Amino acid sequence: MQKILNINQSKINPIEVENDAFSWKVELPDYVKRENNLSKYSYLVLTVYQGKINGELINPTDETKKEVERILGKYGETFEEMKRLGD
Repeated sequence: MQKILNINQSKINPIEVENDAFSWKVELPDYVKRENNLSKYSYLVLTVYQGKINGELINPTDETKKEVERILGKYGETFEEMKRLGD
């Protein structure tokens, strides 16, 4: 039997997307990640578009997380300036 999770609203973050869709990043509880052998960085993205809801599990590896952190450390100021200027 499937388990139904009650997700705290404070853990749901809106994401900017294109095509008039609405998306939210949903943090998964640690026990869900453990029971499903997911990375500790995993999360769910829920998107509402054209009357339908789509869910996508994002499961980055530890290596991916380290690489992203390395790139942000090296180019973080540049990314912030691009964001400030509007890309």
